[in-house]
Amino acid sequence: MNGIYLIAIISTLFFLSCEKEEIPIEPRPDSAYITSVQDIGSDYDQQIFFDLNTNSEVLVQSRYLYDLKWNCADTNDHLLLNTSVAMGAVFLPNESFNATVSLSQLVFFPDSPSGNQDSLILGEWWNQEGIYIIHRGYSSSGANRGYYKLKVKKVGNNCRIITADIDGTNLDSTELIKDAAYNFVGFDYEAQSQVIIEPVSNSWDLLFTQYTFIYPDSATYLVTGALQNPNRSHAAILATDFDETTLQDALTQTLFAKEDLLGFNWKWYNYDDELYEITPNKFLIKSQSGTYFKFRFTDFYNDHGEKGAFNFEFEPL
Repeated sequence: MNGIYLIAIISTLFFLSCEKEEIPIEPRPDSAYITSVQDIGSDYDQQIFFDLNTNSEVLVQSRYLYDLKWNCADTNDHLLLNTSVAMGAVFLPNESFNATVSLSQLVFFPDSPSGNQDSLILGEWWNQEGIYIIHRGYSSSGANRGYYKLKVKKVGNNCRIITADIDGTNLDSTELIKDAAYNFVGFDYEAQSQVIIEPVSNSWDLLFTQYTFIYPDSATYLVTGALQNPNRSHAAILATDFDETTLQDALTQTLFAKEDLLGFNWKWYNYDDELYEITPNKFLIKSQSGTYFKFRFTDFYNDHGEKGAFNFEFEPL
């Protein structure tokens, strides 16, 4: 079975429409909401970490900066794949770096975008005897970024990433050290080094990026959307009228730490007109500072008509 899973950039599979009010209502002044445009480029090669409290970019970086990320919590040693480039992995139990590997016989699996620890491919690596084969995903042009063998060992409070080429040559290792200021620290395979891959955890709420999405039938796609800070932010689909929502309304809603709750379904691709359109989805977000915001997307294009620009408006409650 071919180990290279399907990659396609899509926005959504359905369209929700708004009906016009029968009685005209005077529109709210534009100045009532805070507006922002965060542009990751038409090829989606950038990632933007955003802080709602200051309406500002905290960090802009390439989505190709790292391969793996290690949880910095004292009680969590999970390793995650870089889902923004459609990485995948497969575990070969009781095998060593000398094992002969036929890539065409392997099925590679991505991590779940929800961040659920039960859906991570590297899983509890500390309880596994064997090696992982890592697929490094794809470039923005669709080029395969290659494969390598991986083994992980615990070294005190740190972990050692050991890699080799598919034929077992070019053995190398890098020790990752936790930093409590961050949710994760990263591992860059090409540089064989630890890298900073995000701002400090108490400085951002949303990440605008591509990421891997898995449908219930296991079809896998690379989509473009918004993820939330997994350890600091919580969100929900807003259940009340956007303009009329108050803090009291917000306090009655249940919020979730699910990373891809905002996701990508706030837009859909109109194949007839060949452009992205925005759905009426709206959200409630509790930021890393504890402030409640109502939030909605308004466009996916910049002033030059290029896709990849997250236009949105929000208001603190």
